Parts: sequence; structure tokens; C-alpha cells
Amino acid sequence: MNRESYTSLAWRGVKYVARVLRAADQIEIQNIKIAIDRTGWSARMVRQILMENYERSEFAILKATLSKSDKVLEIGGGVGFVAVLAARIVGEDRVTVYEANDAIIASAKQTLALNGISVDIRNTAIVPDSYQDISVKFHIHKDFWASSLASTDCDVRVVEVNAAPLSEAIAELSPTFLIIDVEGAEVDILTGADLPGVSKICLEIHPDAVEPQKISAMIGSLLARGFVIDFTLCDGDVLFFYRPEA
Repeated sequence: MNRESYTSLAWRGVKYVARVLRAADQIEIQNIKIAIDRTGWSARMVRQILMENYERSEFAILKATLSKSDKVLEIGGGVGFVAVLAARIVGEDRVTVYEANDAIIASAKQTLALNGISVDIRNTAIVPDSYQDISVKFHIHKDFWASSLASTDCDVRVVEVNAAPLSEAIAELSPTFLIIDVEGAEVDILTGADLPGVSKICLEIHPDAVEPQKISAMIGSLLARGFVIDFTLCDGDVLFFYRPEA
């Protein structure tokens, strides 16, 4: 993926300063309006969005690879930025978002509404098929987008949310494109998963939270199921996998 030019980076810096000075409660990035919750979000979250750093790699990958014929399952929807783009490309009824953090869902719905978009957002955690319970504990991080199934020193609360095995979600929704950002839980969810019908995956890995052996095993599992990595689209910890047509 092409690196950002110095001119583009400088321009983002200028826009960031202007947004800080006017204390904007919403901004527009790539023609997508994002609602900003200055009371509920941490200062770091606000700063990352004002600087246009939020999900930049995912946005670029979707722009390059998402087709109108795709059906999207986003696991870890965040503030709704990627869901808006996906819905614009494939249609609202072909996008489903699973997000375990009820607080960030409110922000996502605001962002969707600002852009005249409505998609199916479910306050549910996707779990590995081996998980048997109907609910799971979810740890809310002070930076809401870093919330996860694993506890951290920065947790502000723990909630019990509905749990759905990945295979059940795939059987119900028949997605062709998975977007996954679940702060390390991806290794348990994807390792060994069959993923019938899925041909594309935009996946953020979390080497700061997961041992490299587990990440390697997950990638190996995807490769064994016919996926390949498009290194021209990968950017840092955000990877793109696809299944070549038979």
C-alpha cells in the first residue's frame, strides 16, 4: 500500500488544529461524517479521529476490494465509519455489524444517521465455535475501540453480552467479506474456522496483545483453507486475505 505523502500528512495536521480550535462535535473524512462523543470518549480516541488516523487502512482496503455483489459481516464495528463505506458500496441490507460494546454502538448509530445509512447492528460478541455459553464477559477499555474479551489494566467496566459462534453468524448471513477488528480475539475466532462462502477478509492483527505463535497459527489456518495474502494491500497490522477463484 502506498505510503502517505508529506503534503497529505501536513494537510491532515492543519485540519486537525482547525478541528481542535472549533471543538467540532462532528467531522467529515473521505465524505463520511463521524459523530464525536467528547464526554464518553477518551482524549486519545478523539485525537485519533480528528487526525483522520481512525481505520484509514481498512477504509483503503475496502475501497480497493469491496464489490457490489459482496455481503459484509463486520465484527467489531467501532464508531460506524467502515460500515458507512460498506453500505454505500453494497447496499444497507447487505451489511451486518456485530459490536459487543453497547456504548460505542450509540456512537455508531449516530454516525450512520448523519450519513443517511441504516444497517443491522447487533450488540453481540462473536466467539469461537468451541464456546458453549450464550453470553460472555466483555471488558470495556477506557479507549472504547480497544475493548475486548480479554481484561486489561485500562478496563472501566465489565459487561455481560450475548455470544454468537462465528459459524452460526456465517450460516445465517452468508457473508462473502469479513471485516474483523477484535483486539486479539481474532486468533481464537479464526484459527480452524472453515468460513464457507467467505472469499475476502480485512483483518487487523494485534501483536501487542497476542503471542506471535498464535498469530502465525491463525494465518496458517487461513492459508490452509485456500486464502492468500495480498501484500500490496496490507498496511502494518491490517492484512487482506482473499480466495482466488477456482
